[in-house]
Amino acid sequence: MKDELDQLRDEVLGLFPRVEAKLGDDLPAEQRTQLREARTAIASSSYLVLTVGEFKRGKSSLLNALIEQRLFPVDPDVATATVCTLRWGETPQAQVYFLPDGDDETAPPPKTIDLSEISRYASEQGRTEADPPVAQIDISAPIAELKSGLVLVDTPGVGSMNPEHTAATSSFLSEADALLFVASAVQPLGKVELSFLARAYEKCPIVLTAVTMIDLAVNADAVIAETRARIARVTTLPADEVDLVAVSARRKWQGLKGQDPAKIQESGFPELAERLWTGLLTSSATARFMRAVELLEQATSDAEAPLRNENTGLADDETRTKLDEELKDTQSRAQKAKADAPRRARMLTDDLEEGSRPVRRKLERAFEDLLAEFMQATGDRAVLAEPGATINRLVQQMIDARAQANQELTKVVDAVAARYSEELSIQLTALGGEIEGSPIKISKPQITVPSRKFASFRTVWGGATAAGAVGLVAGGLLAFVFPPAAAAIGPFVAGPLIGGLLGQLVGVVGGRGQAKAQKQEKDDAERRRVLRENILPKLDSVRRASVEDLNQRRRDETKVLIRQLDDQLQQSVTSLEESRARLEQARARTAAENATRLRQVERRLEDYEEIHQALAETRHRIESLEPSGDPR
Repeated sequence: MKDELDQLRDEVLGLFPRVEAKLGDDLPAEQRTQLREARTAIASSSYLVLTVGEFKRGKSSLLNALIEQRLFPVDPDVATATVCTLRWGETPQAQVYFLPDGDDETAPPPKTIDLSEISRYASEQGRTEADPPVAQIDISAPIAELKSGLVLVDTPGVGSMNPEHTAATSSFLSEADALLFVASAVQPLGKVELSFLARAYEKCPIVLTAVTMIDLAVNADAVIAETRARIARVTTLPADEVDLVAVSARRKWQGLKGQDPAKIQESGFPELAERLWTGLLTSSATARFMRAVELLEQATSDAEAPLRNENTGLADDETRTKLDEELKDTQSRAQKAKADAPRRARMLTDDLEEGSRPVRRKLERAFEDLLAEFMQATGDRAVLAEPGATINRLVQQMIDARAQANQELTKVVDAVAARYSEELSIQLTALGGEIEGSPIKISKPQITVPSRKFASFRTVWGGATAAGAVGLVAGGLLAFVFPPAAAAIGPFVAGPLIGGLLGQLVGVVGGRGQAKAQKQEKDDAERRRVLRENILPKLDSVRRASVEDLNQRRRDETKVLIRQLDDQLQQSVTSLEESRARLEQARARTAAENATRLRQVERRLEDYEEIHQALAETRHRIESLEPSGDPR
């Protein structure tokens, strides 16, 4: 399957220069730029596989066995405490990104390290007091399985009482193309793990559970059945639809060392790799390739429109006159729509503002509820003694509130875009054609706002805007919550590291040592005061930042839609002007000259038919790779 994906990717990439060359001067400069940008996006696209699980469940060992290299730290006394990403790179190396240290708001510059130093920076145990806090480690290595764009993300444990870890892991969840959840055959799934899986199935298109250390289980089949049943209960899925594979890293390494294919197969890793790639094809690669083909089809139809109109007009004088009248009428309507664009832009802006207002109010109420819940919780002596769980829950609730607001704003934007698309579409018909008196459609670009899947190459959802947009579901909040989370999503969403407003939270209230020391010296009232004084200002800062982020995304989406409207209205007017100009040229020619021109146009249209055929064949190959059922 992976080989088919690579071949299909190369085929899609090859279509772009082929279409551009065939269309030649028929392709407007603006669309030529769009195609080149889209090709670059496909060539550089990546597929995020988020590896998640409790502490000491074997995540790093699993990843090492999967890639057949020992890159991630797996010492028994060491646990990964930093998000690590692994992608293809010609040169084996790692880049460490740091956080601001202490009162300094500026983070130290990134540091390039050797792969042998990863353990030192990726774990709490490996760092020294002189080291600044680490935000993220990006690893690159020449691993063949990653060359197509697969990015493996190793995360801290989901059950940690460290809010920093919760934020870092959750920031990736909505952006992941696949989630690889790591459970252990020697430790049944706990409440925290099952709760995370329930959320993961709602947010991530592909969820695959790997049960590690299966070689240590007394009854492997019973362990697999029980794990599958527990996941089915919390996700309400039938047990046979829970995608699960049992693996043993020890068996994989034994098989590699002894060059024993049977042992490698017994390890479960060949099955894991196959399931992972099949899921990625279903959820990500084929969808992106299909969007690329749709973009090429649209560009081809747009460029072909004046040529087909000219072909119709070259039939005879009467047909030419009727067609010109229809084009003239349509052109008048298109020009009127273009002249009316400023007014419509204001209306669209107002509609998006009005539609987003309830979303913004709901987000503010959610933070008010969080504040009230936190105030009530701090009245509990048990919470004061062990605040980590409460803080951890608060961080997760803020993430969920922000994610929900972004999802609701997406619905508002899509609804407004659909309405304006319908209002501004111009259905073009003309007299003439092969059957006298039958209507024919003039092949010109419709004035439409692209759907979300088409617009992915051209709007903030394609990553084309500046970091200020932060329009993705989880990223918007995490850039303001914890520096590690902001850094973690940076390479995929916002780019630069953002100083976290809650950066001191872990040091002040997350550390149990300080809490215990204060418990010995102060009474509950003092602890409550300290806790509230540290959390409440940061909670308010996150609330204000989240609302502003939502407003900024709405403004960015507004700009994108207005630009699309302007571009497509102008494209429509230009296409009609070109069609009428060609008809004027036909009137100035003799009958013999028009006959010669007609043959030229027909030959040129044959080139277009060749392009349409190539695109149709690629579309068919993409569709043939899509499994018919749920990949889970």
